[in-house]
Amino acid sequence: MEVIDLGISRQDGDAVVAGSHVYAIGMFDGVHLGHRQVVLAARALAQDLGVRAGVITFDRHPSAVTGTGSPARFLMTTKQRLESLAELGPDTAVVLPFDEKLAAMSPQAFVREVLLKRLSLVGAVVGENHSFGRGASGRAHDLARMGADLGFRVAVVPSVKIDGVVVSSTLIRSLIAAGDVAGASRYLGRPFAVDGIVIEGRHLGKELGFPTMNLGLNSEQALPAAGVYIVSVLIDGDTVSRWGICNVGSKPTVSSGGVSVEVHVLDFNGESYGKSIRVGFLDYIREERRFASLQQLREAIASDERYARRWMAAHADGEPRPDRHELDLQPNRSVIQ
Repeated sequence: MEVIDLGISRQDGDAVVAGSHVYAIGMFDGVHLGHRQVVLAARALAQDLGVRAGVITFDRHPSAVTGTGSPARFLMTTKQRLESLAELGPDTAVVLPFDEKLAAMSPQAFVREVLLKRLSLVGAVVGENHSFGRGASGRAHDLARMGADLGFRVAVVPSVKIDGVVVSSTLIRSLIAAGDVAGASRYLGRPFAVDGIVIEGRHLGKELGFPTMNLGLNSEQALPAAGVYIVSVLIDGDTVSRWGICNVGSKPTVSSGGVSVEVHVLDFNGESYGKSIRVGFLDYIREERRFASLQQLREAIASDERYARRWMAAHADGEPRPDRHELDLQPNRSVIQ
């Protein structure tokens, strides 16, 4: 998948994509089960038209620029999002800088000046709740009308529901914030994960008999509620994830600092400082607690590990991952217009 970042050395007005494209358009934060259907429908329409398939996404959440509500924390970094989108097989991914200029564009100007003039769009696929343009004033039906007027195809994909609940990034963020990482995985179709660099810590975990990796994190990425979790850990350079337990929180027994993420990787004695790791949150063990002594903390961690090993034995089906909610990944061609 070719990635085109319009935030890097692009002059306004330049055509930046060669060849006609059908684009799936959206923030795609989390690349959840609903997003997948939009991208797959774009691929199907592109195949019908004999053109290339692409995705259009943005470098930040609109709320970070428009000031409408509290800025949403990302479910994924841009790197994670592009990796997950690439797995769905589009030819091209365009990353648009969501800045004040883009936020001020009317829906009509966005379509004419960006989609048609710069990105060689001949077809657009969006979810039924998609909005675009200044103040999110353009809706999916407006895009369909513009397509009819300006000569490009539009497909609107219905929302995906699981047990009657609409899959959405907002819902997934709320589940993660509540610590329900298993529930979030159900709507994502895979574990919620955070990326970070292993940084130097106080080595207290090693003294307690449970060496940990301390993560340096992107401050804009969402984190689960404070607590202890069963996780999978993929260390840079490895091809297989390892099991672990992870503490998210302020470590009240030993610290009064800010929020940290510490991972104890089971049965691992290798060196990890300075390496990138991806931590996938599989299930919740317990809330974070303040203990009266380091011995009580040591006993609690040992209990967490025993529980985690029992959980892992019950879910031992290869690479660490929770049960997946399988969704038919064939696009619904009834939405292709």
